[in-house]
Amino acid sequence: MYGINKLQKLQNTLDLYANMRPFDKLSLSFLRSREPTEKVNVKTLEELRRSKIELEEMKKHVAKIQEKNRDLKNEILELVKKEQWEKKNRGSVELELIKEREQRKKEKDQWEKEKQNLIEENEQREKKKRRLLEEKEQREKEKRKLIEEKEPREKEKRKLIEEKEQSEKEKRKLIEEKEQCEKEKRKLTEEKEHCEKEKRKLIEEKEHCEKEKRKLTEEKEQREKEKRKLIEEKEQWEKGKKDLKKDNKQWEQWKNEKQNMEKHIETLEQHEKTQKKNFTQNLQEVQEAYKKKIDALTQRLDEKGNGLRELEEKNAELRREASKYQSALGIATNVRLGDDDQNHSVQLKRDIENLQSALENYVTHLKPNMNIDVEKVRAAAKGYNCKNEVTEKNLDKSFIKAILQRITLDMVLSYRSQLFKHQGKYYALESDIELRTRDLLEPINTLLKSRCGNDKVTDATMIKIRQQVYGILGNRGFNDIIRNDQTYIHNLIQHISEKLNEMMNGYRKINDVNMRNRVESMAPKLVRDICKLFWFRVNVQEPPLEYFFFPENVIIDQNMMEGKWNDDETNQLHVDICYFPMFGSSLQFPDRKIHTPARVFPQKN
Repeated sequence: MYGINKLQKLQNTLDLYANMRPFDKLSLSFLRSREPTEKVNVKTLEELRRSKIELEEMKKHVAKIQEKNRDLKNEILELVKKEQWEKKNRGSVELELIKEREQRKKEKDQWEKEKQNLIEENEQREKKKRRLLEEKEQREKEKRKLIEEKEPREKEKRKLIEEKEQSEKEKRKLIEEKEQCEKEKRKLTEEKEHCEKEKRKLIEEKEHCEKEKRKLTEEKEQREKEKRKLIEEKEQWEKGKKDLKKDNKQWEQWKNEKQNMEKHIETLEQHEKTQKKNFTQNLQEVQEAYKKKIDALTQRLDEKGNGLRELEEKNAELRREASKYQSALGIATNVRLGDDDQNHSVQLKRDIENLQSALENYVTHLKPNMNIDVEKVRAAAKGYNCKNEVTEKNLDKSFIKAILQRITLDMVLSYRSQLFKHQGKYYALESDIELRTRDLLEPINTLLKSRCGNDKVTDATMIKIRQQVYGILGNRGFNDIIRNDQTYIHNLIQHISEKLNEMMNGYRKINDVNMRNRVESMAPKLVRDICKLFWFRVNVQEPPLEYFFFPENVIIDQNMMEGKWNDDETNQLHVDICYFPMFGSSLQFPDRKIHTPARVFPQKN
């Protein structure tokens, strides 16, 4: 309404100005621009010309104003019509205005709340900013302190470098002297070898002389013996000569007796010849009789001997067959692993210890040129319910290493279930073989329980099938794939290795590029060994091995756990985190057998 009244006044002014005569307009403009009469001079004419020009411009301006006046009249008419229409619909419009005001009020209240929230957030940001600035100033102070401390260290370092250079020079001198000594030593060794050769020659000559000497002594001894024999014979001959002289008289008597004896011998020989003829005749008769009896007996023995030989041959054949079956039964029922088998308990224990060392080397010692994300490590420690704290001031790197080793094992072992999602793929042969082995062993086990029998071979067959299959998977499983005459790393090992390296770089960042590449290149072999051991090789043992991670707050038992502590404190210490599991059989029972103990980190008081 106020706008309409203002427009009405403007319209009245324009109408008044339009109805004025040109002279009045000129007089008006002239009167406005004219100075007092006492100051009129020659410039009046110029002012008149200017006023004439202004008059023409005024006419043009008036024409424009008249056009605007007409436009304003039209707008005024439209506004009047609109006002009349608004009077009719004022009620509904007022309701809409009320609703609009309420809506705007709500929006205003919401905006006020948002404004208040923004103000609070801004205040928090300011507080955080001030805190960060304070921390930054603190760091700057520490940095300045470190720089101040660094300067004497740099001086010491330069001194050490100079001393090192001096020691290097001395070392080079020593090396040169050592090389000179080595040369002299080689010369001496050559001379020594030459002397040794000459010595060996002399020894051989000496041995040859000793042999000849022994031969000469033996010949001399032989000659001495012969000489002694000749002397003894000579003495005996002298004695015999004396005896012959004494017994010469008796010789004649012996000669007569000898003649008588010869005659008696001739008679006896004739008697013997006659007896011999009679004996030969009787012997031939007896021999013929015995020969007939022997022929009859041999014939009977031959008849019975054929059957006996057949029985003996059959018996020997049955014995050979029985021994074959016995050896086959022994092989079939023997489930022990050979000493040269890589899954033998001794070798498996050695491989578990090697895996522990490889895992520790992959995590690294966290010392040279590395950045540790303390927040991430602290969050991981809370995830395992650890009571030991990790802070910027208290970086217990042994504890952090234990956490990272447990994270690595859990991350790799979590892919066990994902392997079975890719059945039938060329890179999932390991899971296909394992599933088919289970499908074979389950019905065999059902057969053992539901069918009568007491043979040991069937029981041993299940064990041997399991041992053979998991032994093959432990040897060849997850090795590099050969496809289209090309060899490349197994898909699962490649995927897990990349994820593992990415995850570990989030916890500890290795700044040295060469060292980082070397550590990351260890991941594929580490992942492959973990998968083979935990998924396959434990099932080759009889009974199969189990592994167990001790939970937190368990009292430390040195029979089942390894770690860094004093032996006197074990009764008071509790487990904070178990970073490598215990391997054994029947672990949940009192008669458990422990293969390798677990590795744990204790809680600190």
